[in-house]
Amino acid sequence: MGLRILFTNNTLANRAGTEVYVRDVTLALKKRGHEPAAFSLALGEVAAELRDAGVEVVDDLRQLAHPPDIIHGQHHVETCIAATRFPGVPVVYFCHGAVPWEEIPPVLPTLRHYVAVDDAVYESLTEKHKIPASRITRIYNFADLDRFQPRPPLPQRPGKALVFSNLASSRTHLPAIEKACVELGIDVDVAGCASGRRLTNPEKMLGNYDIVFAKARAAIEAMVTGCAVILCDANGAGPLVTPENVATLRPLNFGFRAFTAPLTPAHLKSQIDLYRPENAVAVRDWMRAHASMSAAIDRIEEIYALALREHSAAPAVQAPEMVAAIADYLPLPGAKIKGLVRAAALPPDTGPGASAPPVIELFADRGKGYNATDSSTQRIDPGAIRTILFYNIERLCAGGSFPLRIDPASMPAIIRIYSIRIFRHSDGTVLYSANTAEDFEAMTFSEELLRDYHDDALEIISRGTDPQIYLPLFGDPGSDPCTLAIVLLVEPASDKLLTILTQGLQERERLSGEIHALRTEVKALHAANGQLEGFVQSAEEWQRSWFRRAFHRWHRSPRKP
Repeated sequence: MGLRILFTNNTLANRAGTEVYVRDVTLALKKRGHEPAAFSLALGEVAAELRDAGVEVVDDLRQLAHPPDIIHGQHHVETCIAATRFPGVPVVYFCHGAVPWEEIPPVLPTLRHYVAVDDAVYESLTEKHKIPASRITRIYNFADLDRFQPRPPLPQRPGKALVFSNLASSRTHLPAIEKACVELGIDVDVAGCASGRRLTNPEKMLGNYDIVFAKARAAIEAMVTGCAVILCDANGAGPLVTPENVATLRPLNFGFRAFTAPLTPAHLKSQIDLYRPENAVAVRDWMRAHASMSAAIDRIEEIYALALREHSAAPAVQAPEMVAAIADYLPLPGAKIKGLVRAAALPPDTGPGASAPPVIELFADRGKGYNATDSSTQRIDPGAIRTILFYNIERLCAGGSFPLRIDPASMPAIIRIYSIRIFRHSDGTVLYSANTAEDFEAMTFSEELLRDYHDDALEIISRGTDPQIYLPLFGDPGSDPCTLAIVLLVEPASDKLLTILTQGLQERERLSGEIHALRTEVKALHAANGQLEGFVQSAEEWQRSWFRRAFHRWHRSPRKP
């Protein structure tokens, strides 16, 4: 008899990565005799697909027809809701990303095992979240080989390309791809949420394209179809997948860790030039042998069985233990909710009397101070991690190297900066990079900013509307086109919250100073104690030496009878 398996996910609305993963895995398990059900707080298109296929879908677990035998958790909020609702049921947590907030792994007494979909996630679980490696299994992403059949042979020269990404639009990476393809005489189509053209059945469309620009699951589906795939997305670009690099790129999920090159027309053209139909066939055959959904489902069933065995062998989880775990967890979504409430309370961006849209600005001082003439401005999207790209910054620095200043937000906010990078388009040379505490310490900040570095990001508290960050000089970029890319999160904050956070940081700095002074005193005391111990040891040694000499003198002196 099959298992009753409850799937959780952040949403079951649009056809995106984890939503499609839930759909494909639940339907595959249903074919194998299991009884899957799905839970999410946001239902939509994917939920309707599942219901049409006979899968129970709910947004309220009180409506679930039967309690599950096991919980297949994805995303911590929904996973913790399900684990709390069914406290006697074992949980397996599938983590699909190392960066998104939704993917943070929960720690629960009934959570028996974790699954990482790539090596970056595995490293995040073990190194950042300190989860023992023995409790983690890697199951790489896959494709349904029955749905994605091999396409007819590719032409010797590519004629049609598809940008297959939910993020592809004129504001992200689409212009660079279009420019590269137009210069090579290749027609370009785009599919994904941002473009407004969704592919409900990509298996029927991919075979119409010779080259596909994609990452992760979309790239995998294109590869098993037999298209030539160039890895790229809004955050960067990687190589054309070839027989020589496919085995190396698969553990990276063909994702962001493979994006080692600048997202420029020059780089994309260099990869298109490597197009070889026979290589695409070899990649297709390798992927169909190593990335089948059938093999992945086999391993998922094995993990379920392992979790059930471990759960049966372990002592029953007591209510206080689960309550304590949930109490430890709740501050995580609590902080997020408060941030969203703060953002929702801000005035709208448009309308009479409304505040101006929040922006990030880049300035260069060309000997006349920082001014609007030598600057560039981009809008920011508060409350979300974004990569902001400033193109052609060589124009700001024309004729030499000039100090650059970044004003990361035009409103009071909590700002988290993950990385800043400046690179040249022609050869991909990185002219400047900052992504560690040491890199950020080399910058100069306006005096009113309070800052800290933790969780792999520089965190800034800005109470005004003109925070300023001055980058170190990085050399003359020359006349070649250059881009500055900054990955950041800007969360609007009220004056009250900023005051509390400011006072907290100031108090911490004060205590750090006192602790430093105490440590200095302790070191001095240790040194003095060491000197005292040395004196005592010398005195004791002198005393023993004196006693030995006195004894010898007494022993050798004549004695009276």
